[in-house]
Amino acid sequence: MLSTPNWDLLIRYDMLHTVTLLMSNILSPHHVDLWCKIIALALNILSILIDYYLKFDIMNVLKQQMQAQLTARGGGGSKKKKKSRSSKPNLYYDEKAHSFEMVIKSILDVFAYYDVLLTYEVSLSSVLNTCCSILGKLTFENNRNIECVLSFGGIELILNMMGRCYRYEHNSGGNGKGGGGENVTITKQYNSVIIACLNLVCLLCYNSNTHRQFICDA
Repeated sequence: MLSTPNWDLLIRYDMLHTVTLLMSNILSPHHVDLWCKIIALALNILSILIDYYLKFDIMNVLKQQMQAQLTARGGGGSKKKKKSRSSKPNLYYDEKAHSFEMVIKSILDVFAYYDVLLTYEVSLSSVLNTCCSILGKLTFENNRNIECVLSFGGIELILNMMGRCYRYEHNSGGNGKGGGGENVTITKQYNSVIIACLNLVCLLCYNSNTHRQFICDA
């Protein structure tokens, strides 16, 4: 899929939301070494899908298709049954399927496990950085997605993650990770998460006094 994606099939079978459901349901405080690898692969797939969806405004296309189907079903009689049967593959569409709400929720679900990830292995900070990158794509100049992040408590998660990374960074010298060069690497990995979070907060604040005030209050 990553090399030669079949976009028609990926969209028809709603791979975007399938991947997000997998991510949200595989998270656990146990077996981190296993599920973090699956999450990393899922994030790569999700990033490619989101780029395509945003470039061609796929969510709006899907919404228009559903509205056209609903209009066609208003005919009545045997024609109505025929329409309903022919449109069966598209019955999974609903309001959430026409937005990135489920995607944002799954990203924030991963954020909620930042403590587990960083405690297990600081190099897993790359997973959190990818999450920040995906949320950045979704919230850039998109107030609806920004509101979605806020409604799911995303700001609190991001700020808590920044604070925890800052504390981890300053305590890394005393946690048995090793000396000198290794501590420098650990510090860089924590700092990379902090910088990614700061960039994301800037995007969430972008051009909106309401969002800036909400974040200041948080």
